[in-house]
Amino acid sequence: MIGIVSALLGRPIRPGIAITGEVALHGEIGAVGGIPHKLRAASRAGRKRVLIPAENAKETTQLPAELLAQLEIRPVRMIQEALQYALEPGVELPQPAETPAGMGM
Repeated sequence: MIGIVSALLGRPIRPGIAITGEVALHGEIGAVGGIPHKLRAASRAGRKRVLIPAENAKETTQLPAELLAQLEIRPVRMIQEALQYALEPGVELPQPAETPAGMGM
């Protein structure tokens, strides 16, 4: 998803970033499994910044302090947050419209 937006906007993805999460149609980033393993893998791959679903943030407490010190972990709730953090500065991204009352997902 972020790769597609990067190509459409002509904004490169920041170097050294890893991203995980499920993106719903309305832009919410949902929880995924295996966060401790994914963070270890990101560190082994030389990534310094990792975006994870906010719902998974509590799982980072299972990791050793040495690993946490090597990573900048950013929990995100919506795709707009992930895009702002993952893409190099450039074209501003549109903000989501408010969902009318009774139209929630």
